[in-house]
Amino acid sequence: PVAEHHARRVAAVLAADADLEVLADGAPEVDAHLDELPHAHLVQLLERVGGHEMAAGLSVKAGKIDELRRALNEFATNTLKDDDLHERVRIDAVVKLGDLDAEFFEQLERLEPCGPDNPTPVFAVEGVRLQGAPRVVGKNHLRFNVTDGDTSAQAIWWGMGEFEFPRDGFDVAFTPELNEYRGVESVQLKVKDVRPSS
Repeated sequence: PVAEHHARRVAAVLAADADLEVLADGAPEVDAHLDELPHAHLVQLLERVGGHEMAAGLSVKAGKIDELRRALNEFATNTLKDDDLHERVRIDAVVKLGDLDAEFFEQLERLEPCGPDNPTPVFAVEGVRLQGAPRVVGKNHLRFNVTDGDTSAQAIWWGMGEFEFPRDGFDVAFTPELNEYRGVESVQLKVKDVRPSS
């Protein structure tokens, strides 16, 4: 399953200040459950707690780190679900490969600049198939072509050289980009995820 390739470790990185107060930044999955901390009896161990949708934050006295670690592990075991440990890809729109033309990219440019407050749009194509054999390039990156029967496009998937594609049609989540080589422009899909078509 795709999920096996995207399992996430929920972790916190600790750094001590001069007063031996430890600051921690954690994964979004932790932040999603910060409002439940009082019910997990963790608040009494913390000096401060907060965060936002991109990360959690807390501070704790250095002498309480081991106790906090045990309590957080118990809290995570009892609270986090399997879905919390797998990266989720949010799709802004489902498109056809044939939609990725010059006008499409002109409209896309109007959404820039992209960043944390204005994420890069993620699109999906459904029911595509491999065109030719995928090949591993660089350090375990996967380059392949997809087609919907009418239009084809190149694709690159970073760090996924060992991925095995579904035998039948599949859906691709991606961010599109235009590549230019010797004056010729071509569409490339920067792949976020792949799943079997339903």
